[in-house]
Amino acid sequence: MTKRLALAALAVLAVVASLALRKQNRWAQKVNRFSAANVLVAPIDVSTLLEMQAAASARGLKPRFTYATVALEDGRRVPARPAYYEPNAPEGAVMTISPMDFLLSARDDSGAEAVALNPGLGPELSATVEKGDLMSLVASLERRGFRASSQAAPASPVTAAPPAAPEPPPIPNEPGTWTVKIQEVAPEKKVAVIVALRRLSGKGLAEVKELVESAPGVVGEGLSANTSHRWFETLTAAGASGSRYDAGGPAPQ
Repeated sequence: MTKRLALAALAVLAVVASLALRKQNRWAQKVNRFSAANVLVAPIDVSTLLEMQAAASARGLKPRFTYATVALEDGRRVPARPAYYEPNAPEGAVMTISPMDFLLSARDDSGAEAVALNPGLGPELSATVEKGDLMSLVASLERRGFRASSQAAPASPVTAAPPAAPEPPPIPNEPGTWTVKIQEVAPEKKVAVIVALRRLSGKGLAEVKELVESAPGVVGEGLSANTSHRWFETLTAAGASGSRYDAGGPAPQ
């Protein structure tokens, strides 16, 4: 009887230890994702940005963030303040912010119950942290050398999104229909390439994500020469390697 109780106790301890280890691993993944970039981009309300550009220093205005609805591990769906690795990920007005400032400014945000990194881009790229765990995340980042840029975190400096690069001059109007192929995408550039391809193609997130993750492969077909050139340049700038070629000629290897 005593032996059975001992074995049962050991089994319970093993289960508890396994659950604790899984929880610790999930936390480590979240910390890793927040510490992967020195600068995040967070979408903010456009009208607030315009006001701040006019009189931010004089009036002490603070940004009004937009929010995303995200699912927590227990299935609850809550409003979260979103941020992205890729500067052009969110549509509309954005502010650049360090991971530490982003977390500290969310601490007193009454509109958000969580923070979400790259919401909607899949579990391997995103991370959601409840507000009650924010300070633990801040402490983890501090141990990695991250610091807030200012003690007044909610008043982080706001800037408009950087101006778009000028459009390249159109290339000569080459005949035929063209195809764009992605050959390889570095893991740290995956988010940027997904965002760029989604904007170029107009396809849904799941479809674009599958195209990028299944590289090498064709991502655009039946394009004009100018359009294929723009796709190729945009995807290359985002971090993909690949090629464009006339569909009527030999395809590159």
